[in-house]
Amino acid sequence: MLERDELIEHVEHLLSEGEPERAWALCRRGLKKFPRDADLWICLGDSLFEAARLDDAFKAFRKASEIKPQWAVPVARRAEILVVQGQLGAAREHAELAHSLNKDLAHASYAMALCCDLEGTDGVADFWYHRAHKLSPDRFYAPARVDNDTFRREFRRVLEHLRESPEYGRFLRGGQWMLKDRVERNLPDLSSLSPVTHCHLVSEESIPGDEGDSWGPTLIRGYIFRRNILRGCRTQEDLYDQISVSILEQIDDLSLSFLEECGELM
Repeated sequence: MLERDELIEHVEHLLSEGEPERAWALCRRGLKKFPRDADLWICLGDSLFEAARLDDAFKAFRKASEIKPQWAVPVARRAEILVVQGQLGAAREHAELAHSLNKDLAHASYAMALCCDLEGTDGVADFWYHRAHKLSPDRFYAPARVDNDTFRREFRRVLEHLRESPEYGRFLRGGQWMLKDRVERNLPDLSSLSPVTHCHLVSEESIPGDEGDSWGPTLIRGYIFRRNILRGCRTQEDLYDQISVSILEQIDDLSLSFLEECGELM
């Protein structure tokens, strides 16, 4: 069994390599030996967060707070989870508490920025983004903001390019796309989404034709969220790439899901 510092270092390495499940398993082993180590509970929470196990991650961060009640880090981590889950009121409470516990914690400023961004107060959000960047320039940055016309132009350019590609063209041709500034809870397709979703696709299954020239899921509706993609852009030049990545990741997920369903039927 690794010593405590070595264990934390190894967990951080696994997370940087995109292996949250192995990091989570290692944290569990470490906590059997060091059950009151708040740093290990943070590592467990980070591992669970990266594995999209948000409720379990929240519990791990809450346990860290129980061990060290005046520590702002686990409070800020919980604020970010609440943002992802769409609980903006509770997220703001946690972000404000984290900031009051440690005004120099960059993650607390970032959590405040996320809340303000999704509440629509862009100017205030920018203040917190810049503050987080100033406190921790290697980890946080203030996103570029571009006007709606620029965003829509880049969005159309991405779609035209993808529709012409042999790999994704069949998926996107004829599909209906809509641009949204944020998730709308009154739309059935969007009611369960996180407000930090970048892109959401709705697909319709299809089967091979007589000539076998078309099969796989067909897009019937897509939503892309301007506000949240901009939060992932360091510069305006990143915008095209960010939109492309958001769409392609969703297409890959839907394609894989469809293939798995076909496999179960065959």
